[in-house]
Amino acid sequence: MTNKSLLLGVVALCALPTVGLAQNLVTNGGFESTDALHPGSQIRQASCTDPSGVMCGIINPNFANHLEHGTPFPTLPGWEATGLVVLFFPGTADNGLATGAQHQFFGQSNLTNTVAPHSTPTFALWGTRNGGTTDIPATSPADGNFLALDANPPGAGVQGSIQQTIANKFVPGDMYQVSFFWAAGQEKPFNGPNMQQLRVSLGPNSDCFGPDTIEHAGGGGKIGCSEYTEVLETPNHSFQHWREGSFTFAATSSTEMLNFLAIGAPGGLPPIVLLDGVSVMKAGAPVPEPVSLSLFGLGFAGLWFARRWRSP
Repeated sequence: MTNKSLLLGVVALCALPTVGLAQNLVTNGGFESTDALHPGSQIRQASCTDPSGVMCGIINPNFANHLEHGTPFPTLPGWEATGLVVLFFPGTADNGLATGAQHQFFGQSNLTNTVAPHSTPTFALWGTRNGGTTDIPATSPADGNFLALDANPPGAGVQGSIQQTIANKFVPGDMYQVSFFWAAGQEKPFNGPNMQQLRVSLGPNSDCFGPDTIEHAGGGGKIGCSEYTEVLETPNHSFQHWREGSFTFAATSSTEMLNFLAIGAPGGLPPIVLLDGVSVMKAGAPVPEPVSLSLFGLGFAGLWFARRWRSP
């Protein structure tokens, strides 16, 4: 074998895909893909039937529908939103404005009748830049954009959840790990201590994803497809820093629905749950470093030995 042939063999090996690398089954798990123009934009409701997207805020008779120059509510590719779900760009959760970040605010009494704009079309969390007691990092540990989900109890029509259907990627009976980063805070300008929690569900149909309250903590959810984080107790005007969550689920179908529901109390303050860095991977799958560098090293070692063997 010539040195050139050996070198070409090394290059071919290095062109092979990474071996054994676990695959994230979630689309847009970092929420970087979006058509939102402003920080704090409310994500378009999954149930909206307005093709323009202009009348797609949360459906609640207690809140008005604020539209910035008649623009549609933005989308979050891969995800469907229900209730108040807000997208923050890095560093905008407590951006220091007197009333919060600019955003397309709240909902609509129904999908056909226009109501008056809300008097304070803004949304922000309490943080040190706007009078709160705790600093809010610019990003989660996953970097980039992140979501805020309203954790008001059911009944107000604003309890936030997001859902993604992951089609034809599961092996029934195999175990899968759902991982994410989450945090908790309070919407400005509301006052009072509150509690927050996330319910995480992975199941074959939407029966897993009904409304829920914080009293169900640790209850196991519906039909065995839900898990709960711990309950965070957040002081007035404060923020509970980012932490990692992870649950393991058994797949029951090749297609599963992943759902995150914000749960909190008391209502009206309101409690807010933040979310970022969502992934679903086969449990126990190896996540090695890319093999390219090791293949290069092995190839060049072989080339060196070949040269020594040919030397007189």
